[in-house]
Amino acid sequence: MVSKTQEFKLRMSYVNADNLYEWVGDNFKNFDCWRNYEEKNRDQINLWEDERLFRIVEGAKSGLINEVLKGNASAVSQLKSLLGFGRPVGRPKGTTNLGDEHKAAIELKVTEDYSADIERLAK
Repeated sequence: MVSKTQEFKLRMSYVNADNLYEWVGDNFKNFDCWRNYEEKNRDQINLWEDERLFRIVEGAKSGLINEVLKGNASAVSQLKSLLGFGRPVGRPKGTTNLGDEHKAAIELKVTEDYSADIERLAK
């Protein structure tokens, strides 16, 4: 029987473990002992795994945020992707929400180019 304090220490060491293979070796006599413990405590270990995954993901996001603050373009792209700030579905890469003035300027440029082409071809 494991005390609450021992159980808490075991849980925290699991959640903070970078290498679960080493963690098993450090906390159990052998792999069979781990498998027996795992079998009897599957629901509890699933909660530990959820907490561990949360720690890893949040740590990764924190690292990305630090890189974004340093101006790392790749980190900006990764963080935008994680946070769902990508372009909406169906919008081609390179397009943005243009303002009315910008749209009018583009329209004027296209019209001028078209007129220039007509004049050139008419000669």
